[in-house]
Amino acid sequence: MRILFIVLSILLLSCHSNQPIPLDTLVVGIENFPLESDPRLARDSISQKINRLVYNGLLKKDDNLELVPDLATNFQIVDPTTYKFSLRDDVVFHNGKRLTSADVKATYESMMGKNIKSIFKGSLKIIDEILTPDQHTVIFKLKRPNSPFLTLMSLNIVPSDYVKEDKLGDDKRSYALVGTGPYQHTEESKGQSDFLLLKRFDQHFLGTAKITH
Repeated sequence: MRILFIVLSILLLSCHSNQPIPLDTLVVGIENFPLESDPRLARDSISQKINRLVYNGLLKKDDNLELVPDLATNFQIVDPTTYKFSLRDDVVFHNGKRLTSADVKATYESMMGKNIKSIFKGSLKIIDEILTPDQHTVIFKLKRPNSPFLTLMSLNIVPSDYVKEDKLGDDKRSYALVGTGPYQHTEESKGQSDFLLLKRFDQHFLGTAKITH
């Protein structure tokens, strides 16, 4: 049950804080503070679990651990080295920007590039080219057939403009990035080492979450 609480945590607050907690806020304590809010860089399990509240991938795992559409409405295996994804047209980032295929392409290419040290870089070497024939279509061309490739399609997507500016912050943790998830980072969480505050994102494409913070 404790693991479930961590996954669902909306507010991570140190036990020494004497601030009053609103009734619409869920408070959960964890052993370690998340090290990285940039999903391309997150290595620790706490960061990855919290990032699931803030970001979405093209695909996600359901309760049976099967890959199902998330930001994508569907996908097609055109041939053994070609995968085509159609994107939802109702997804908005926390900064108000609408999701397009350019965001998907930029996110994956940034993890494949030299500017950031992504833990996924080695796995992504199988990708030969990423095509975006229109705003809602992404095509991945592989160097050779790769049976576990679809598992890489659950990686979290960030806006292309943030990728270009490489807003990784001055310290190890960065709270500049925004996602498309049901919760978003707030100003209160920036630069803190004892708590993390996430706020409900009311424009989430699957509807509004029940808990505010």
